[in-house]
Amino acid sequence: LDCPFDVTGFSLPSAPGVLIGHNARIAWGLTTPNTDTMDLYTITVDPNDSSRYLVDGESLPFEIVTEEIKFGDGEPSVQLPVRVTRFGPILTDIESYKDTSELPLALKWAGSDGGYDIVAALINLNKATDWDEFRAALKDWGMPSQNFVYADVDGNIGYQLPGRVPIRHKDHSGMSPADGSTKKYDWRGYIPFEYMPRIYNPARGYIVTANHAIVPPAFNAQLAEALSDQFGADSYFNVDHVPAYGYRAWRAEELLLAKDQHDSASFKLMQADNLSLPAYQILPAALNLDFGTAIPADVLEWMGQWNYRLDMGSGQALLYEKFYNTLSTKIWQDELQGEPSTGDMLMWSNHLLLDQPNNPIWDDLTTTNLIETRDEIIKAAFMEAYQETIGILGTDYRQWKWGDAHLAAFVSNPLGASGIGPIESYVNGGPVGIGGGTATLNRASYASDGGRYYATTISTLRIIYDFSDFDQSLWMHTTGQSGHPASNHYRDLIELWRNVQFLPMISSQAGVEGVAKNTLKLVPQPPN
Repeated sequence: LDCPFDVTGFSLPSAPGVLIGHNARIAWGLTTPNTDTMDLYTITVDPNDSSRYLVDGESLPFEIVTEEIKFGDGEPSVQLPVRVTRFGPILTDIESYKDTSELPLALKWAGSDGGYDIVAALINLNKATDWDEFRAALKDWGMPSQNFVYADVDGNIGYQLPGRVPIRHKDHSGMSPADGSTKKYDWRGYIPFEYMPRIYNPARGYIVTANHAIVPPAFNAQLAEALSDQFGADSYFNVDHVPAYGYRAWRAEELLLAKDQHDSASFKLMQADNLSLPAYQILPAALNLDFGTAIPADVLEWMGQWNYRLDMGSGQALLYEKFYNTLSTKIWQDELQGEPSTGDMLMWSNHLLLDQPNNPIWDDLTTTNLIETRDEIIKAAFMEAYQETIGILGTDYRQWKWGDAHLAAFVSNPLGASGIGPIESYVNGGPVGIGGGTATLNRASYASDGGRYYATTISTLRIIYDFSDFDQSLWMHTTGQSGHPASNHYRDLIELWRNVQFLPMISSQAGVEGVAKNTLKLVPQPPN
């Protein structure tokens, strides 16, 4: 029995095909773009009938959908009525919002409109043999929008952004709730697939996607010029809402251009690269200050010797990350009245502020009779970071290691968060120390928690395709191939993954048979 469906790669449970992988002709990968496919709308309840809501003066009935939430251990289920509007469900009917005077909020999501077939898209993607068939498959890829990169055995490369990106009214960017009592802010439709960003065999010879801006701002203006007759002159087009600033893309491009010829070895180094461009921009601003006796001179000299890499064994990386987070808090917490995020847009904002010593953002608004300067805030942040670090790890800074504080924990929900220690240790993996950070190619964004930095976004999957011989391709993911905690292969990849090591991605029948340790045969039962 021979099956013409020949594809290898990685997928998710229940997916009817390979999400990231290759067949005999093409290979593809994906990263997440920053398309905005959801909006919130304020809903005006009809004052004469609370079972209805108003749109342009017309009273419309809420649709009531009853959701059943089931519990174990014989507990009775809960019936949860959900009000649904022309936009979508009301989100604010949960208990904590019921007694407020705020307007209800409804969610509009592009994925709920239908009209696309992701199953067909995935199957046709797996069968595609060239660029045209690849793009034809992605026409049916409605949600979620992804950056698809393409390469084939003939040496062609390409990029395509599929997905349903809403066209809004020019007075509504999607960044805040819109008024749902009028049809003015209804979506006009979706950007047609033929107008979505794509590129094929660019002259520069490479393509980079790293969650950064995929098109220049002028692209949205070009969309408006091309599509205004179809969707209205007052339409708003935007395919890239609040992207990552681009530190990782810069670094990837820098490494790609560093050599005329690349191979698997150079791509391994790229995947493991821990250079922090924000650290290169921000740390010198602190080291150029006079700390007097507040910071030992040997500590400052040691920090000045750092290579700006967030390697697991680097103590400078640990102190820098503590300093950076403290600095961000001191700059922004008083304005935001809360903790700032750790994204690289914030890193870039901090970098820009370094060249603006008199910017009022530097002033701490909580000290009403003082106006702090840039250097005072930077100095205070570095001293606080140093004192807190020695309070936790001691004064022997040469024993500090980023990997002792920067951790990846693999929690298998729901049992992994049950609060029952023996069960959690049985189903979970880690925590283990890792390198990298928010803006490194070896990505490992984190949330800070009492001197520990637990990873929240990581490089879960790494692949290097070899088009001269697909059996020489390499792969690695985070935990293990088995989903059964009793299996030896449940968490046996964690050490390899955290050290950015790889395994062969063998796909040919002869290659697989040559390395197989066990073979499972599924034999159909003969008919009676």
